[in-house]
Amino acid sequence: MSPEGEQRGSNRAIRGKFLSDVAFRFAAQAMGALKGLIFLPLIARSFGETAYGVWSQIALSVALLLPLLTLRMESALVRYLTECPEGPQRRQAAWTANCIVYGIGAVTLILALSFRTAFSVALFGSSEWSHFILPFAILLFAQALLSMSIAFYRAVGQLKMSTVLQATTSLGAILIVSLSVLLRGASLLEAVIAWTASTTLGAVIGQIGIARSQGISLRISAGTLRKFLRYSLPLIPAMAAVWIIEYSDRFFVVHFLGLQEAGIYTGAYRLAQVMRMLMAPMAFVLLPTILQLRRDGSDQLGQLLVGAVHATYLFVGCGAAVFLIGWGPRLLVLLGSESFHVSQALLALLVLGEMLLALRLLYTQLLYLSERTLAVMFIVSGTAAMNLIANLLLVPSLGILGAAIATFASYGAQWLLTVRFVSNRDLLCIPSAVLIRLAVGGCAAYVTLQITYRSGVLLSLGGVLLAALLYLSILWSSSTVRTYARRLAGFGH
Repeated sequence: MSPEGEQRGSNRAIRGKFLSDVAFRFAAQAMGALKGLIFLPLIARSFGETAYGVWSQIALSVALLLPLLTLRMESALVRYLTECPEGPQRRQAAWTANCIVYGIGAVTLILALSFRTAFSVALFGSSEWSHFILPFAILLFAQALLSMSIAFYRAVGQLKMSTVLQATTSLGAILIVSLSVLLRGASLLEAVIAWTASTTLGAVIGQIGIARSQGISLRISAGTLRKFLRYSLPLIPAMAAVWIIEYSDRFFVVHFLGLQEAGIYTGAYRLAQVMRMLMAPMAFVLLPTILQLRRDGSDQLGQLLVGAVHATYLFVGCGAAVFLIGWGPRLLVLLGSESFHVSQALLALLVLGEMLLALRLLYTQLLYLSERTLAVMFIVSGTAAMNLIANLLLVPSLGILGAAIATFASYGAQWLLTVRFVSNRDLLCIPSAVLIRLAVGGCAAYVTLQITYRSGVLLSLGGVLLAALLYLSILWSSSTVRTYARRLAGFGH
C-alpha cells in the first residue's frame, strides 16, 4: 500500500475511534446527568427541599475539595502518561501520583473525625448536621481515587474503559440510593452512606484495574513527582477558582436565603448543566486524540478536528438552549414539585452561562495542550474574584436571580479571556451567515415552543418536534453547516 493510502487508513481508524469514544463518553455523561435528575425528585420528595439542600451541599463540596486531594495530578497523568513507554516507567509514574493521593486522603479522614462540628458549620451553616461529615469525607476520598483511575485509563488510550468505570459507578449510585430510599425507607444519612458506598466500590475496582495492568509500586519517583507538580500545581488554585464560579453561589444562597432556596436553585442549575454535558464528551476525548495525532505527525488533522468540534457544539447547543429556556420551568416542576418553579429569565441566564462554560472547556483543552496552565490559573482566578463580589452584592437583594446573574457574568468574562489566549483563533471562527441562521432558527423554535407550552401532553410534544424540525431545517439549508458536519464525520478527507 502507498504511504498516502496508509495515511488515509490511519486517519479513518483515528476518526472511528474518536467518534466511538465520544459516543461512549456521551453515554457516561448522560448517566451522570441522569443521576442528578433522579436524585433531585428522590431526595426532595422523600425528605423535603431542606434535605435536598444538604445533599447538594455535599455534592458541591466534593467538587470544591477534590483538587486538594488529587493535587490535580490526574491532569498531569493525562498530559504525560501517553508519552511514557509501557513497563516500569509507566508503572512508576502512575503509582507516584496514586500514592500521594492515598496519603492526602488519610489525612483528610483524620481531620474529618477530629473537627466534625467545625466542618458542619462551614458546609451547612449549622452544627446539627455534623453526623454527615465522616460519610462526606469517605465519599471525597473515594471520589479522588476514582478520578485518578479514570485519568489513568484516559491517559493510556483506554477511553472506553475509563468511561465504563465512570458510568457504572454512576449507575450503581442511582440503584443503591434509590433502592435504599424507596424500598427500605432509608433516612437521609443512610442515603448519603449508600452514595458513599457505591463510589467507594467504583474507586476500589479502578485501583485494582491499575494494579492488574501495571503491577504495584509503592516507590515515589521524586523526578516524576516534580514534573507532575510543575504542571498540576497551577491548576489547584485554578480549580478552586472554577469552583468559586460554579458553586459558591450555592453557599451564598444557603447563608443568605436558606437551604430550601439552595435546593431550588441547585435543581435549576442541574437542568442547565445539560449544556455542559453536550461538550464534555468531545472535550474529554479531544486532548488525548490530538496528542496521538501530534505524535504521529498529523497536526493539521488535529486542527481540523478542533474546528469541527467547536462548530458542531454551537449548532447542537443553540437548539438545546432554546428548548431548556422554553420548557425548563415546566420540566423542573415535573421533576421536583411546585415549589421548584423558577422564571424563564433565571433559567436563561443559567443555560447561556453553561453554554459559555462549555466553550471554555474546549478552549482550555487547547491551553493544556500547549502546557499553559499558568494562563488558566490567572484567567479563572480573576473571574472568580469578580464572581464573589457579584454574589455578595446581588444575592441579598435579588435572591437566586442575583446568583444567576453573577454566574452568567463570570462565565462570560471567563470565555472572553480564555479565547484570547488560544494561539490559533482562526479554528474557532464561524461565518456570520451561519450565526444569523442560528439566531433565526432559534427564534422560530422558541416561538413554536411558547405557542404550545400550556397545551395538552400530545400537542406539547408535537410542538417540541415541530420546533426541532424548524431549527434543523433552517440550519441545514446552509452549505457551510453541512460542510462542518461532514468534516466531523470524516475529518481528514
